[in-house]
Amino acid sequence: MKRAVRSVLMMSALMSPAAVLALGLGEIRLNSALNEPFDAEIELVAATPEDLAALRASLASNDIFNRYGLDRPAYLTEFNFRVARSNGKDVLKVTSRDAVTEPFVTLLVEANWPRGNLLREYTVLLDPPLYAPAMTGSESAVVAPAEATPPPAAM
Repeated sequence: MKRAVRSVLMMSALMSPAAVLALGLGEIRLNSALNEPFDAEIELVAATPEDLAALRASLASNDIFNRYGLDRPAYLTEFNFRVARSNGKDVLKVTSRDAVTEPFVTLLVEANWPRGNLLREYTVLLDPPLYAPAMTGSESAVVAPAEATPPPAAM
């Protein structure tokens, strides 16, 4: 019985190449830092020219953010999404007009096109904090002695 189910699933996957070559959202590449306008690119995977022409991407609604247990800060409403080309690849360009002052940004990107829709979460870190505190002038560094003297000989 299990073998028959597997065979049916395999045949249906092979018979529907459109599902295999569906548009996808790949990795995000951040081009901005903290206190700068947001600038990032999301790779568009297996996108046909027809998909790119009809693709509409945006930030997910407040309801979807709530469903996933995520906060949707007000500054995210200013983010713009557009299809572009970068380094010979199709990308979804995500930008903002105003500077982003939060170190972590979580996006729920919703993509819609005639043959489907997709929702993907991205979390990016802007300007990571330093983990080692800088040494101040009042702190002195520990210096090892230049030359060790041998212990006195025992008699």
